[in-house]
Amino acid sequence: KEGDELMAKMQVLTEQEDELEEHIDLLEDRIDELQENIDSQTEHITELSGDIISRDEMMADRIRAIYIGGTSSYISMLFESKDFASFLETLDVLNALVKADRSLIEEYKATKTGYEEIKISLENDMTALEESMNDLEKQKEKLDINKAKTEKLIVKYEKAEHAAQEEM
Repeated sequence: KEGDELMAKMQVLTEQEDELEEHIDLLEDRIDELQENIDSQTEHITELSGDIISRDEMMADRIRAIYIGGTSSYISMLFESKDFASFLETLDVLNALVKADRSLIEEYKATKTGYEEIKISLENDMTALEESMNDLEKQKEKLDINKAKTEKLIVKYEKAEHAAQEEM
C-alpha cells in the first residue's frame, strides 16, 4: 500500500517535471527569438543612425546655403529674368528646390520616427528577454526541486520494497 502511494506521488512529480521541461523549452525558444529580434533591431538602429547623421549633414548644408544666399536671392533671381520664359524657368527651378527641401525634411522626420520606434521596440524586447530569462531560471529551479523530491521518493520506495521483501 505504501509502495502504491509512493508510486502515485512519483508519477505526479514526473508529470510535473515533464510540464516544467516543456515550459523551459518554450522559454528557451522565446529567448532565442527575442535575441534574434534584438540583434536585427540593433543592426537596423545602427543603419538608421548613419542615415540620420547623413541627413543632419545635408540639412545643415542646405540651411547654411539658404542662410548665406538668403531668401531675397530667390526674389532677385526671379526679377533678374530677361523675359517671361526665363522667369517661368527660374520659377520652376525654385519650386524644385523648395520641393527638394520639403522632401529632405520629410525623409529626415520619417527616418527619425523609424529610429525612435525601433528603439522603443528594442527596449521592449530587451525587457521581455530579461523577464523570460528570469522566468526560465525560476522554472529550472522548480525542476531541480521536483527532481530532488522524485529522487527522495525513489529512495523511499526502494527502501519500502526492500523492507517488504525482507518480511517475506
